[in-house]
Amino acid sequence: MSESQSGARRYPRTFGGLIGSMIVLVLAVVGYYTYQNLTHDQPDVKPVAVDYRGTVREVQQAGVTVAYPRLLPQGWIVRDSDSMFVPGDRPVWQVPMLTGDGEFVGIHQTNAPLDDLLDKDLPQGARQGEDVQIPSGLDGVSTWSSWTDGTRDHAFATTLGDDTLLVYGSAPVEDLKKLIGLLTTAPVA
Repeated sequence: MSESQSGARRYPRTFGGLIGSMIVLVLAVVGYYTYQNLTHDQPDVKPVAVDYRGTVREVQQAGVTVAYPRLLPQGWIVRDSDSMFVPGDRPVWQVPMLTGDGEFVGIHQTNAPLDDLLDKDLPQGARQGEDVQIPSGLDGVSTWSSWTDGTRDHAFATTLGDDTLLVYGSAPVEDLKKLIGLLTTAPVA
């Protein structure tokens, strides 16, 4: 008996058959993806505002001076208070916020070189602009260096005591300046 007679009959394989099989497979994957997206509701997750002033109070009671907005503009929220303060030899203070339009704005303060903060918060590469005068509630602080990553992120930096203070985000520059104008280190009542 020859080998071809003992095995199952094989169908002819053609290039057209391969293309047809690939088309059927792609249509099946697209159909499955479409079905999943149409039948499974995506949760409408809205950011929850947190009480950042309570965290500021705790940090101040620990003897650390941090810059924070004395109040937030209408519609702005602080997103997360769990990771705002990291104690240690070089404490880190970060306040993530969303504007009323859902744009990100953040405060980052620590005793580290400005380049370190820029590398973290403007990872696309920061280019320096002109120094600007922005009045705020921070004693003796009015000159800020301006930075951009060339896309949509901007930052303003200054020193606060031994710390570097960075206000940054994807929000319009005017929103960043508005936040700077609201910064203070005054004790929280």
